[in-house]
Amino acid sequence: SYNGTVVASVSGVKPMSAATTSGGTWYGMYQKQKDFTTSSDKMKANMIWGSQYDAMLNWALTGTDSAHVTANSYGNHQGSSVGAVECGSYNNGSDKINNVYDLEGNLCEWTQEAIGTSVRVNRGGNYGVTYSPSLRNSYIPSSTDASNGSRLSLYIK
Repeated sequence: SYNGTVVASVSGVKPMSAATTSGGTWYGMYQKQKDFTTSSDKMKANMIWGSQYDAMLNWALTGTDSAHVTANSYGNHQGSSVGAVECGSYNNGSDKINNVYDLEGNLCEWTQEAIGTSVRVNRGGNYGVTYSPSLRNSYIPSSTDASNGSRLSLYIK
């Protein structure tokens, strides 16, 4: 999530999207996520890689919500504006897989995965389309697309 100044990881807060980051692009979102931690922190933040997203989905297949990995009937697909639905609150929490929220709906999730030199991959569905969490889609990172968000990854130093 993003409150206009600080990137945070908070349930019940409106999601961070390309529209709420510097420049409204993949690049702005990438930089905000890198700036989540400082050099004095004991961890480092970054935008999720495609392989990390795949590992998360592989782990999700082992849980009780495994059918959600390829489903497209959960999540916020109501065509509402970006940030209208708070993280983890749609359909009484039905858009979750093993307690990881908003994988299918609300915002597509940009990753660092690339296709060639000028395209980045995003995953899942958003408020306007019903895609499953396992879907791969591509966007030009310099484009402004308010229907894209991203997941933060943290590394212990």
